[in-house]
Amino acid sequence: MIGERFLAPFPVTNPGGNICGGREPARFLQKVSGGPLSMSARILAFAALFVSLFLVSGTAQAAPRDHNTALLLEVQYSDVEDNAYKATVLTCGRTDNHPRRAQACASLAATSADLDAMAADDRACTFIYAPVEVSMFGFWRGEPVAEVRTFPNSCVMLAHTGALFDF
Repeated sequence: MIGERFLAPFPVTNPGGNICGGREPARFLQKVSGGPLSMSARILAFAALFVSLFLVSGTAQAAPRDHNTALLLEVQYSDVEDNAYKATVLTCGRTDNHPRRAQACASLAATSADLDAMAADDRACTFIYAPVEVSMFGFWRGEPVAEVRTFPNSCVMLAHTGALFDF
């Protein structure tokens, strides 16, 4: 059905027009889509944009970095932590903004960029439920990567992913 699902990774506004039948655009979109846009839908839309930009701009690069590695790392915290959102791009090159680039790249290399294969450290975490969703999209050494995981809280997330999502 046309208009059944509208993916917009940004707030939609209607400056001056009345195409939504007198309703606010956000409420109009919720009515059309059946509810607010999920975080996974926004992440998927943003990742698709990132991957398409990477593919288009990949031909213009002078020299490939670390076997064609470019990963978009995202962390979305729950309502308990004010819905905070963080993202960075990891290329395992010297120009990365990731504060723990060397450790993150080493853990990815040890597990072939598989979040499930990463072993948890021995830290003690609380049982407070404040879900944290992490996602990793892009290319690891030329191979496509698309993973999304949800952890019960940020302590458990850091215990399982180490330096990768610690930015």
